[in-house]
Amino acid sequence: MCFDGKDNDLDGNIDCADADCIIAQECASVDSGAIDHTPWIMLSAGMHATCALQGSGRVTCWGSGECDTCDIHAPQNPHTQQVAPDGEYTSIQMGYLHTCALTIEGEVECWGLNDKGQSAPPTTGGPWQSVTVGEYHTCALDWAGEIECWGNNATDQLNAPNGPWVSVTSGWDHVCALSEDGGVQCWGGDERDQVSATPTSTKFSS
Repeated sequence: MCFDGKDNDLDGNIDCADADCIIAQECASVDSGAIDHTPWIMLSAGMHATCALQGSGRVTCWGSGECDTCDIHAPQNPHTQQVAPDGEYTSIQMGYLHTCALTIEGEVECWGLNDKGQSAPPTTGGPWQSVTVGEYHTCALDWAGEIECWGNNATDQLNAPNGPWVSVTSGWDHVCALSEDGGVQCWGGDERDQVSATPTSTKFSS
């Protein structure tokens, strides 16, 4: 990304607190034809890193490099910065030390830490309409309303109940899904009543 030096409110930066996470570069210093000028449309933050998705489908990540296999190093230059696997993405989700994104074809691509299989999506199933990421697990919702999860199953967080579901979200070691009639069901870790205290008389909408 870059800025043109004109006096305007759009400086091309993504701001975190009082500092710029990604600093715009002078256009004259790079090949402007190679720069992706499309706006940022989604952000997701993990343990010590953040990823941003542009309207073009390109993903950029920055932050901690504490995990040698995580590909979450601060971008220095749009030509050399390590990004997600090649492809065009529609959404991005970060977990503890792994990241998953949904492609325009409805496939899930994950990268980063894979010690529990959290970055190894199933080779069957899909196409997927959404993906959600926990500490060491990942879940995806297909267009039939069914959920498939992979990775660590220490608290049975991979044992998704049958749908149809309209949305799914992951916590640290538990997962919750919203049904077509507005009901919520959760499964996995329950050390803080995050599963057992799920309201059953209230209906929600996505």
